[in-house]
Amino acid sequence: MKKVFLAAVFVAGLSVTFMACNNGDYNANPDKNQDYFNPLNPETGVTIPFGRIQAEIDGSLRTFDSVAGWTDSVPSVAMFQGIKYDNAHTAEFIGATLTPYAGVTGNYFIFDSLTNDIYYGVMDTNNHSVYTLYNGKITTGGSGQGYVNLKGTESGRFRGTFSATLYKTIPVLDFTDVRQITNGEFYVPKY
Repeated sequence: MKKVFLAAVFVAGLSVTFMACNNGDYNANPDKNQDYFNPLNPETGVTIPFGRIQAEIDGSLRTFDSVAGWTDSVPSVAMFQGIKYDNAHTAEFIGATLTPYAGVTGNYFIFDSLTNDIYYGVMDTNNHSVYTLYNGKITTGGSGQGYVNLKGTESGRFRGTFSATLYKTIPVLDFTDVRQITNGEFYVPKY
């Protein structure tokens, strides 16, 4: 009787496990139009999953997929940002501002306007104070080289690439403390 009971418990546990693994049909068919671009299809120009910003910062790949998104709530300005939680107390963030923005795809260079910028920093998640901040646009000493290539805004989704040279601005302005951002990509929803 004991063996029958244990076998029944084992089978019931397996059935619950298999039901939990059934997430429905896989619908990322590269040959079929979907509402989201498929990162497996090179023709879409998207190589990262939806809801993510990723970039190499000084050669180290970082993925920012918490609270990644974009907004154009300020007239003629579009902004995107993503957060990467390092632990319970600190988080890295990355983002950019694009102006003048009127839904137009193409290149937005840091030096094109007073408000175009790419930024990266580390903050305290408890009190939201910023430990360090690096900007491409700085008022003294000129602006770093950088651009955002906005490739599309289909269905309210922002996608493209970016690259920049950023200078430390917080806690102290330091032109010798530089961060290189390369191979940056974003594919994020509208907030």
